[in-house]
Amino acid sequence: MEMSKIRTLPYQLESWYNRHMKRFIWHILCFAFVVAVGSFSPHIAQAATCSIATDTVIDQTYINDNSCDTINITASVSTTWIGTVDLQGAGTVTVNSGVTMTMGTSSAMVLGSTDDVVVNGTISHTTSSLSGVQITARNVTVTGSIDASNQGCIGGIGGGDLRGYGPDTGTGACTIETSGYGKANRGGAAHGGTGGRGLDSGTDQATTYDSSTDPSLLGSGGGAGGNGGEDGGTGGGRVRLVVSGTLTINGSVKADGGNTPSVVYGGAGGSGGSIYINAATLAGSGSITANGGNGYVYGGGGGGGRIAVYYSSLTTFAVSASSIQATGGTSGGGSPDVASGTAGTTFILDRQVDDGAGALRVTSGLDFISGGDYTRDSIIFDGGSRLSCSSPGSVDIEGTSILMDNVTFACSSALTNFVVSSTDVLRMSSSTISLTGATTNALFLGGAGINSTSTTFTLSNTSFVTFAATSSWQNTSSTVSVTKGGAQTTFQVPTTSEWTNFVFQGSSYASDGTTRLYLSADMTLSLTSSTLYTSVSSTFAALTIDGASSINASGQGCIGGIGGGDLRGYGPDTGT
Repeated sequence: MEMSKIRTLPYQLESWYNRHMKRFIWHILCFAFVVAVGSFSPHIAQAATCSIATDTVIDQTYINDNSCDTINITASVSTTWIGTVDLQGAGTVTVNSGVTMTMGTSSAMVLGSTDDVVVNGTISHTTSSLSGVQITARNVTVTGSIDASNQGCIGGIGGGDLRGYGPDTGTGACTIETSGYGKANRGGAAHGGTGGRGLDSGTDQATTYDSSTDPSLLGSGGGAGGNGGEDGGTGGGRVRLVVSGTLTINGSVKADGGNTPSVVYGGAGGSGGSIYINAATLAGSGSITANGGNGYVYGGGGGGGRIAVYYSSLTTFAVSASSIQATGGTSGGGSPDVASGTAGTTFILDRQVDDGAGALRVTSGLDFISGGDYTRDSIIFDGGSRLSCSSPGSVDIEGTSILMDNVTFACSSALTNFVVSSTDVLRMSSSTISLTGATTNALFLGGAGINSTSTTFTLSNTSFVTFAATSSWQNTSSTVSVTKGGAQTTFQVPTTSEWTNFVFQGSSYASDGTTRLYLSADMTLSLTSSTLYTSVSSTFAALTIDGASSINASGQGCIGGIGGGDLRGYGPDTGT
């Protein structure tokens, strides 16, 4: 090898070493930089299933810290939900079968817009909690139960303070001897329905409260008996479900009032609580109930609670008196002087937003408040429904079609106007309609006719009564009683009408005048086994009366003197 090449070799080695060593050091520095930057960058964790087996506060911080896309409740625990909780991705909260998740005080489960709830076990709330069970989610599926039964206001204490508790209608807080509380000595509690009297409680608890279209208050506690252990039943709790997608109920949603213990002579039942549901779609084959609790022996039954259900569509859920109910609890039956509670209210509308239209269904009962909006496309009152007027003023019930079947409608409030009007045939069967409050005008209007079968109208304090139809009035085995002195009744039916086994009863004794019945001049009327006990005014287009029928104005003239009072009789003013 030439000497010149040998001399240059160390320099070549040094050059090679310098180049590659610098490259190596550069890679080491880059790696270190990446590691250093990574240590200060946000940690991106994989979404996880969060299992909860102990009492837990759940808020968005909890979700973020634990990267929850799913929450499984695996043991019976209390959870407190704070603020909107948005699970990662389209998440699900599942309550496992066999466990109960109790909603903490002042807790509401408000989930993200793509989050669902599955209830295979039970969701409940603490006793007398004002917040109750509140769930807002995309879809909710209930195969177990959402159960707020016995979680409302407490009942009286047997052998102690016998009075039940009821919610303050301003604050919602349970207070002794408030709202529909059960009266001492075994009186049933009220809510949507009245509480039945106990053996020594005096009268029924007639103070109902809360809204029938947006119920939110707890049920009241029943009255207790005088012996230890004869406690009153606790009222039903509160459930509020807002579901933007589908609510599937294959189990139950309940806010029933509690039964009194079966001890000695017993206490009274608590009243049903409140359930509000708003869902785009209602599905399933389960039930929704806010029934009153039962009394024992000498205890009265609790009144039914209040249920309002709004939906846009039904898939498999069948609305009926068995699937949605707020029935009254039964009395103990130990004496004829004890009474059961009456039905509460069920307002069921095929609209998520009440726009004054749609089909209204009432399966247990409804109380009509003065000035309320009761104009709908159709109205169906299921058999056994109890209807009432809870405030003075005017009640106007109108629909394209109205059906009353085995309904009891009792109004004791003073009314200016009471109107039931159907564009189609007004259909009433096996029902009782009673107006006992001072009422100025009562109108029953069937645009396409009236069909009344085995229905009784008792209008004992109404001044002007009108039955009107543009078509015929088919009237079978019904009775109309208008007994206020001086009252006037008009049957404005211009076409052929057939009345069979029909009775009209006017006032038989009144110092301020006689009841008169006015019939359309163009009316063609056929009476079969029917009687009109009143003074009648009509020219008739045609009148047919069979041998078993009569128009009887006997005793319908001016009254005589009053024995021991004004002894003079009355006679007609020939001018008036």
